[in-house]
Amino acid sequence: MVLEEICDRQIEINHFSSKPNTDFGELKMPKSYIILILITINLIALVVSGIDKYKAKHKKWRISEKTLFILGLVGGCPGLYISFFLFRHKTKHLKFMVGIPAIFVMQVMAFYLLIK
Repeated sequence: MVLEEICDRQIEINHFSSKPNTDFGELKMPKSYIILILITINLIALVVSGIDKYKAKHKKWRISEKTLFILGLVGGCPGLYISFFLFRHKTKHLKFMVGIPAIFVMQVMAFYLLIK
């Protein structure tokens, strides 16, 4: 009985070890956490784009295009793309109207290949 408890505790300790996960075929994080993180990133991207539009209208210091692309690269492409039409922002910039959807397509393909 005591030996079983010790073995169970050892399994629990090993489960939470600090070894990096190199098995990309299996997601260790619950799907709900991933969805929550992506929703948060997209809301941040949408708000940042809205702030940039506000600053553009009021001739204030702007958020760099590099920052907007970084937000897209970390998963905020849908939020950015929605904000372009919601705020009528960056719609005349080809690098945004083509670049952000292209990044999103590549992210979806990479994700698919990782979980396949």
